[in-house]
Amino acid sequence: SDNYTVIEKQKIDLQRVLKGSILEFRIEQCKDVSFRILELIEEGNYSMLAMMPHKYGILKRLFKSSVTSKIAMKTSIPLLGIH
Repeated sequence: SDNYTVIEKQKIDLQRVLKGSILEFRIEQCKDVSFRILELIEEGNYSMLAMMPHKYGILKRLFKSSVTSKIAMKTSIPLLGIH
């Protein structure tokens, strides 16, 4: 599917930017993405979280809050936002 292709491209981009690092990629479906990410951070032994924000159109940006911003306010590990 097109969504899978986008995810694979993002994965390749992250591997290129963070070469030499041990990376873990997860694809999960859930209702509250930020809650699930924070849950995974708490369960795991991670030293950093890298996120690539999803691009929304102007109308969705007005009404949808940023997952990256939510995570940044609540996580205790460094967050790398890649645009």
